[in-house]
Amino acid sequence: MEIYTKEQWSKDRSFSAAVGQEVEENIYYEMCDCLPPLSLPRAETTQGYSAGFRVGEPYTHRQSAKTGEYTAFYAAFGKRGGKYYYLGNMNKYGEII
Repeated sequence: MEIYTKEQWSKDRSFSAAVGQEVEENIYYEMCDCLPPLSLPRAETTQGYSAGFRVGEPYTHRQSAKTGEYTAFYAAFGKRGGKYYYLGNMNKYGEII
């Protein structure tokens, strides 16, 4: 899978990186800086990501498979091996949609 670029984002006019896709560094930091970030759930940060965050505004609210409660899902990003990744929309339990 190729790196998702700022040019693709501008062309699409919506963020359309695939879950697990590498993104350019400037996308990672733009998403981190657009709102105060939330930390990744502890379980997720120990799975090989040296850094990461969830964007501070929810993307959607859905039912958690873990608890059955409705919970917020946020766009999540991580850093591993000097590369930046879109992790998907993640809730506080580390569930991804």
